[in-house]
Amino acid sequence: MNDLDEIKSPFIIKNIEQRGIIDDLVTDLLIVERYLRRPELTDAVAALMLRAAIKAHPLEVEIVSR
Repeated sequence: MNDLDEIKSPFIIKNIEQRGIIDDLVTDLLIVERYLRRPELTDAVAALMLRAAIKAHPLEVEIVSR
């Protein structure tokens, strides 16, 4: 099984293929997708990471959340 099989968003998969997995935007989008599917925002670190991703990449986060 490929690691990309767990990623639901075609937008994220496209960004990984273009930018690679070691990229700040890709990392932020993976965080957003993960916490949209399984929200655990009682964890303060997770909440801070999600807020930072939303602030840094609002348009991309909006695309992933749809």
